[in-house]
Amino acid sequence: MKINMKKVVLLNSGGLDSALLAKKLFDEGFEVHSLWVNTKAIYEEQARLAAQTTANKFCVSHREITVDFGQHSNFFETSDEVIMYDEDPARIDKLWLCPQIPLLSATLGVIYTKTIGACGCYVGFKNRIDEFKIDTFNKAMTLTNPTFYHPPLIAPFYSNETYQESITLLEVIPEDFSYTHSCTHDKPCGNCYKCINRTEVGVDV
Repeated sequence: MKINMKKVVLLNSGGLDSALLAKKLFDEGFEVHSLWVNTKAIYEEQARLAAQTTANKFCVSHREITVDFGQHSNFFETSDEVIMYDEDPARIDKLWLCPQIPLLSATLGVIYTKTIGACGCYVGFKNRIDEFKIDTFNKAMTLTNPTFYHPPLIAPFYSNETYQESITLLEVIPEDFSYTHSCTHDKPCGNCYKCINRTEVGVDV
């Protein structure tokens, strides 16, 4: 399949970063194809609606891939938080740490990118720790079969330290992205780093 250099895939989480990245790609004239990987997180429905809204605003298509690990999957800042949930018999959702999710999502995104002949798969990560992981992922993908084109995983927001810089750069009104869902709980907690980052720039949690 011929590669279209103006056609890209957006790994769309439904969060603020994904929405900002979708607008950036749209403004730059890319044909953006949204992909949401549903990992059955506890905030599944909120993320689904947010991802769909972002796709409706900035993308020409939207696909959903569901990966069911058999229980709710979620991210936590420390392993202690996972232990806290696992030792609480009153919790029926049994949240757990699943570090494979970013790798799985990236792999599915790149496969989809290649399938539709897009030139790259974009993610809205800001955490600089993940920059090394993405670089490693791209190198690993090229080792599988170097004779074929391997669309890269791209995270263009690394140059921006804060949400404020991204919002200023893209000249957006924070209220326009109040629909996004970035918290790792079913309802925004207002206390995690994602909620704090949002409130700092005037985006509702």
